[in-house]
Amino acid sequence: MNIMKNMEKISCDIVVIVHRIWTDGKRKRGGLDKVVDHFINNGKTVLMIEHPLEGLKEEKSIENKYSLATFWKNGSQEELLRKDIRSKNKIISWIKEVIFNVRFLKKRVKKDSILFSSDPLNNLTGIILGSFFPKRYFHCVDFSLDRFGNFILNLIYKILFKATFKTFDLIGVVSLLTKEEIIKNGCDPGKLIYVPNSPVFKEADISRKEPFSLIFTGGAVIEKYDYEKVLDILDILKKIFPSVKLYIMGGLEEDKKYVSKIKSRIERLSLGENVAFAGFLNPRELEGYYLKSSVGLSFYEESCQYYTKFGDSLKMREYALYGIPTVSDGNSATDIEMEKSGAGFIVRNPEEAAERITALLNDKGLYARVQKKCVEWARENDKNKLLKILEEKLIR
Repeated sequence: MNIMKNMEKISCDIVVIVHRIWTDGKRKRGGLDKVVDHFINNGKTVLMIEHPLEGLKEEKSIENKYSLATFWKNGSQEELLRKDIRSKNKIISWIKEVIFNVRFLKKRVKKDSILFSSDPLNNLTGIILGSFFPKRYFHCVDFSLDRFGNFILNLIYKILFKATFKTFDLIGVVSLLTKEEIIKNGCDPGKLIYVPNSPVFKEADISRKEPFSLIFTGGAVIEKYDYEKVLDILDILKKIFPSVKLYIMGGLEEDKKYVSKIKSRIERLSLGENVAFAGFLNPRELEGYYLKSSVGLSFYEESCQYYTKFGDSLKMREYALYGIPTVSDGNSATDIEMEKSGAGFIVRNPEEAAERITALLNDKGLYARVQKKCVEWARENDKNKLLKILEEKLIR
């Protein structure tokens, strides 16, 4: 479908360019989407260009082959264009995406929009069009020192990053570690704004915790979350707290082979009575588990560090909102911020994790002190507060 012809140019407040993963026919939404939601909810009109995400190390399958252009106004979405522009060669595909962006915007959009983008390739459109956009904002969600596992692609990635530092007006970073690294790479600190993947703060009832309960959240039960290490921790804890319960949040359909492997391990360790798979839940259902869980877990396979090291983990921030101390492995940038804020602990192995969890569950005074730090950290990073600061810098 192509309805570009014979149509007037669109005037909109914001142009958003993203790469998108689709799961079960639905958009997988990320950190930039939460930012864009804020502006849409405050009456801004948004034109969004989405390209199918491919070419990462993990080689996700592409469920949607089309590039899409949609227009958001008054909370409703209208599709303007759907077109397959991919090539068998990934680099050619990326070049075609940039050409598509430039041609579409010059033909269909007036020169009065702020550009929002979320990766260096999409930033190239803003660099090429230059003054077409009064302001350009880069929401940096996945800075990495080895993004593609390929020297040439990584070099291009770094060149585009440095070009972004020079040409874009504002760069949002989701972690303080990313902020430090970007400054090392030549970015003007005055262009940076801290916009973590934190939830909107609210006063939650943190007093109704279920004894000896753990929670581990993720979009799906997949290998990157290192469930084998988590089960090793649970195996140790069961010897101390026989009724300990682990609630596992996340879909069970994405990697059925891995889920089967984990369930077999649960059976071998005789942990069947101690583990509950909740599946993929909507926010209200998930909140019920947050309200009753005592300790949150956050673990990642070391092979994922190429994008988690500088990335931001929403789960830890949601744990904190509900007064849940976190025990983590230090494989994401949020771990460092979490521990520095007093909202939990980084551990080196399952044995140390079990020790920290045991201390939290046995020492009410310690638990209360860490809970207090959790809530303080969540309040400090209230999403609405941070987005208002961002809005003031972009629209003034």
